[in-house]
Amino acid sequence: MHFSVLANIVNIIVGYLLIYGVGPIPAMGLAGAAWAQLIGKFAGMLYALIILFYSKDLSIKPRIRGMFVPERVVIGRICRIGVSSALEQLVMRVGVILFTIYIIHLGTAEYAAHNIAATIHIFVVNFGMAVSMALVSLVGQNLGRERRISPRDTSTNR
Repeated sequence: MHFSVLANIVNIIVGYLLIYGVGPIPAMGLAGAAWAQLIGKFAGMLYALIILFYSKDLSIKPRIRGMFVPERVVIGRICRIGVSSALEQLVMRVGVILFTIYIIHLGTAEYAAHNIAATIHIFVVNFGMAVSMALVSLVGQNLGRERRISPRDTSTNR
């Protein structure tokens, strides 16, 4: 959340400067909005990397040496778990693109209304997505411990 807040604050400030132009900075309009978005995301990423590598509160410290050496066993386990989710997302994104193309052909006002409704939908769905991410994290932790939990396991002692 901290990374998103920083990225959005940078996006708003830089966006205002680049879209409207202030002082010696020329007004860039839509291109300025795109650059502001990129700069904001980059600021959030840098902040995340600084926290990741320099925070003393993290229990797991990444090591630069050996970080980019692929481990076939780990990649295989990730693929076994993630392929179905990746295929689902691929089909969903293709559907969204096709639906958006259809909406664009209806007209500008309809596309704007669709974007407003999609934004409202995102606010409604965020809670479910957060719960889903938490569950994926728990499954990943249990798989990392090589601990299987069956659906019939109702014990609270996990």
